[in-house]
Amino acid sequence: MTRRLIPPSVADNRGRAFGFAMERALGEPQFIKLLFERIDSVDAAVLPFLVREFSMEEFIEPDMREDVVRAMLKMAFELHASKGFIHGVRKGLALLNMDVTWKQWFQENPKAQPGTHVATVFVGATIYEGQTLLLDERVQRAALRMIDQMKRWSQHVSFRIGVKAAARVGVVNVASAAQVAAL
Repeated sequence: MTRRLIPPSVADNRGRAFGFAMERALGEPQFIKLLFERIDSVDAAVLPFLVREFSMEEFIEPDMREDVVRAMLKMAFELHASKGFIHGVRKGLALLNMDVTWKQWFQENPKAQPGTHVATVFVGATIYEGQTLLLDERVQRAALRMIDQMKRWSQHVSFRIGVKAAARVGVVNVASAAQVAAL
């Protein structure tokens, strides 16, 4: 009974082959892959939509430099896949032009409280449009947010931040050497 309802052109070998090809093509869309390949050339006006599409709102702020946003979008899947791991924190901070030295509780002498870590972050370049200082409140918040979003939830991290310099730096009248915040 059902065969009578299907037109002959759909039920023949050519129609079935076309249907199979369409099912296969639509069943495995590569649109996201195409977007990832074109992130460097996509119009800047589209970037906020891609931030939302790739669930990167937790990492990217509206006033970040365009090249930083594009780099983070290209690594979106890797960032999400490496949440909860120290290498994920390193990868996320590297996308913000920051290096980190990470000391785990068992690396301390004497050993610290289990599950506690010390992250020392070094800022290497600006990440915000119009940013004049390498180390300002926005940069500190961005580093803390990246660590907080990427670390394992059971980890307790003490945070220190500084500036990475290629040459020797002399400092005069220093009030405090480091800022520490517990996450």
